[in-house]
Amino acid sequence: MSLKALSMTYSSRIANAKASIQKGVAVLHVGCGDGYLDRYLCTRFRRVVGVDINFVELQAAAMARGVETAEYVLIDGLGLPFESEVFDAIVSVDVLEHAEDDVALVGEMSRVLKRGGLLSMTVPNANYPPTFDPVNYLLELTTGRHLPFGMWGFGHRRLYEVESLCHLLQDVGLRTRGVTRMSYSLVGLIENAYLLNLVQPLTKSSASNRPLGVDAESTGLWRKLGRVEPPAFLEAVRDSLIRLDQRLFGRSVRSVNFLVSAQKT
Repeated sequence: MSLKALSMTYSSRIANAKASIQKGVAVLHVGCGDGYLDRYLCTRFRRVVGVDINFVELQAAAMARGVETAEYVLIDGLGLPFESEVFDAIVSVDVLEHAEDDVALVGEMSRVLKRGGLLSMTVPNANYPPTFDPVNYLLELTTGRHLPFGMWGFGHRRLYEVESLCHLLQDVGLRTRGVTRMSYSLVGLIENAYLLNLVQPLTKSSASNRPLGVDAESTGLWRKLGRVEPPAFLEAVRDSLIRLDQRLFGRSVRSVNFLVSAQKT
């Protein structure tokens, strides 16, 4: 883990992804980044495979502790280089919104997933709280348009509604088993999208989530801040705020992200 673990939205996505993953033989982590989740996956599966378009992040993942048994593959297209029905589970945290062709990507995930296998996926919510990005919220409400920052920063091509994503998954043979929303109005106010737009370049090699090839080099700042372990007392504050947010607004349909668990039929 790293300094970015102090982010309430980030830690909520990771915590909910972990909670949705069951044990099995083989798991595929689509968009594995710097391997933030792979140490945990290695305790649950005998085979862990991470794929990403970012070579610098894959290098960081391969050098992380606790992932000695993991395999990493650099991919620069939508086709997953695996035979059909080889993975018991697939996990993907905030990746689909960056894909040029999201329909093709979920189709590939379904193809390599075994029948009965579970896909756990988080995406940004199109129905986000106004506190998270008030500028684009008002623009979308009044004009139907948005600006390329805030909720639409981070290289996002699209946001998702729960119903539309479930239909997309159903079309490729994945039946939704559950939906979990996370990060509501309080977290959105404290950790708004504009703050994240500014901070993410300090802890991620490609803040816009664009490919970095084998000739790319990470910045010295990212190397340092991306690996700083957050103090325990700040993690405690983070968790308290997440719980308060859940207690106050947990029944709302407006959330920054949501997780869908879907099973291959």
